[in-house]
Amino acid sequence: METILRDTDPNRSVLDLKAHYRGRSYAEEVIKLLPEKPEPGLLRRLLAQVTRLGRIHPLPADRLTG
Repeated sequence: METILRDTDPNRSVLDLKAHYRGRSYAEEVIKLLPEKPEPGLLRRLLAQVTRLGRIHPLPADRLTG
């Protein structure tokens, strides 16, 4: 997984990686509290947005839309 992320985002630091996994963990815990699981598309966008919150190095613009 990290190799794939490193290939698509060469500026990623250890702090960015920690922020990604911490954000994902928090988002997964919040999703467990919801009465119904969100649609897969919404879930994917939600996880992508939350995992970017603590980044030190911003993602390239082409990665933000995907």
